[in-house]
Amino acid sequence: MNKYVLYALLEPDSLAHLKSLIQQSPISMLDIPALYIGYSVMPLKVDEHAKYSAMPTTFSLQKNPVTGNTSLVLGLTLTDDTLEDRFMALDSPEVGEPLDPCIIMSDMVHAIPRNYRAYLNSIEETFAREQFEYEFHAEFVVEQ
Repeated sequence: MNKYVLYALLEPDSLAHLKSLIQQSPISMLDIPALYIGYSVMPLKVDEHAKYSAMPTTFSLQKNPVTGNTSLVLGLTLTDDTLEDRFMALDSPEVGEPLDPCIIMSDMVHAIPRNYRAYLNSIEETFAREQFEYEFHAEFVVEQ
């Protein structure tokens, strides 16, 4: 069964801020991280004019919601309900999972040394301290 995964790109200022925080990372990152929004088993309609804002919540190794691999994930909380309302309006049998917005920073991360974990903790603390609001636009769908 196909999955239709909905993403949105970071605004240029948000991408620059994120890159400045992770530029010294010992873990290789994806070139252009995008906001993972959610997936459905039915085709999703893209809103070309949609814009979203989100605040970081966690920065940790988690199961990638699309591939199932262990990935470095920046968890996010949306600052408005626009996207959540739109995504939840889909018929429940066709929705792949509850909305859990995040940025998948690096996919297929294997066991990492202790000093890397300390680095991840320090970045997570920076996200919490700065309270930077990331902006997203340009939705797109990837069929898996």
